[in-house]
Amino acid sequence: MINVNRQHVVDVFNQTAADLLGVELRQTPVTESLVIQQFTLSELINQTFNAQKNQRSVLNLQINGETKQFEASTLYHKNDSQYAEVMVILYDLTSVLQIERMQSDFLANASHELKTPLTAITGFVETLQGKAGEDPTVRAQFLKIVADETSRLALLVNDILSISRSYQNSDDKQVSLAVHTIVTDQWQHMKTIAASKNVTFINNVPQDFTIYGFKHDLQTILQNLIGNAIKYNVLNGSVTVSAYQHDSYWQLEVKDTGIGIPKQQQSRIFERFYRGDESRQRHIASGTGLGLAIVNELVSKHHGEINVNSQVAVGTTIVIKLPL
Repeated sequence: MINVNRQHVVDVFNQTAADLLGVELRQTPVTESLVIQQFTLSELINQTFNAQKNQRSVLNLQINGETKQFEASTLYHKNDSQYAEVMVILYDLTSVLQIERMQSDFLANASHELKTPLTAITGFVETLQGKAGEDPTVRAQFLKIVADETSRLALLVNDILSISRSYQNSDDKQVSLAVHTIVTDQWQHMKTIAASKNVTFINNVPQDFTIYGFKHDLQTILQNLIGNAIKYNVLNGSVTVSAYQHDSYWQLEVKDTGIGIPKQQQSRIFERFYRGDESRQRHIASGTGLGLAIVNELVSKHHGEINVNSQVAVGTTIVIKLPL
């Protein structure tokens, strides 16, 4: 909050306003008046005095070399003795607007991704309704494509819902989690896919390793990491899951012997809908490009960090650190 009198002298400049504007709070009114000039608030204050009514504006201000968005609201006050003053209240909108832009970009990308399988399904169904549907061989081939695209659509919807849930506060309560058991359970769900490539599994998590956390979030993280480790693995490869406890955090590692990720792509693998180059795409039957983005969102939600260590034709290790 900032309070300015009719002579444009600042008589109130609280610590919160100083923190928002990234300036050192001083006692001299002149210094604070210069701050008002520096951050182009004087024009809004003048408008308020001239109109003698409250004003509101969104301002782009340069704070320590960074552009931030603020909503500035002014409150005009005049007492019986004709003494006029303006109070300025600042709201930092930077984070809110960033989230809105991210959500807008996400919806645009999601709409595009949803359109692709829907277009394929519609096209093949229309073809089947014609003469092509009378040929048993063609009919079986097209129905398989429709089934595959329907499965892809279902996976995409589930992943979009997972991304959406990662923003929300979970209704689940933190409980004691037996990590070894949860890892084994997630592998069991994917044994059929792994068997098709003869991928072996090594659970290096100690039997008595327990942490306190949210079960559904850990299951989702493991499901996506183990799933990727199988998808991008080679024939007769392996997947190894390990966990370690440190003083203030615990560490989860998922390692595969797969095709690896080129160094120039590693900084992008946590982006939504990113699938890498064609050589990686050829190793999977389907994928939404959201798996690692979901993992990244969940790790960030729990104030952790995630890193990748990968070498082409050697394999990939994803390392997650979460506070205890």
